[in-house]
Amino acid sequence: VAETVRAEVRVKAAESNVLVFVPGNTGASFVRQELLIPEAKTVIVSNYPGDALDEAREAGVRKILLAGSLGKMVKLAGGVFYTHSRDADVRMDIMIRCALRAGASMKLLRRIEDCVTTDAALDLLEQDGLLDAVSEELLNRAQSYISRRAEEIETELILLRNSGDVIAFTENAFSILGTVV
Repeated sequence: VAETVRAEVRVKAAESNVLVFVPGNTGASFVRQELLIPEAKTVIVSNYPGDALDEAREAGVRKILLAGSLGKMVKLAGGVFYTHSRDADVRMDIMIRCALRAGASMKLLRRIEDCVTTDAALDLLEQDGLLDAVSEELLNRAQSYISRRAEEIETELILLRNSGDVIAFTENAFSILGTVV
């Protein structure tokens, strides 16, 4: 499957040096319906965002917008580039680390640890007034790891709830859109 993702990146990069990566259906629906990004510029990277970034770098892609549900994207904030839950279920560990850095109490950290979904953890963070701070920490960490892997590719991120609602985005996430369509 990783080779299929790499092949799709190569094909789409031959047509454009600006691509949109989505890990799954939540991101795909969002970029197509809300941002009006054509399918020809969108790559569903599934559990292989690392392979997709590597291929994009080799293919000469200059800009990537990565948009997806926090359940997948949170793993990138931990430097995990193969995201299948069977092999990489570190979601709550990364959420806890980011919440700790944002000033969460020990009580809140324990409650996050018991969450089954990232959306449930987001609800707790929102109730505690820490959603923005934790989202910023997640974005900064994910973008740092992605930038190291992608090297000279400009990367922007949009984090979504499973419902498709935007949680947070990097500073230039929406300015990249003018170069995508």
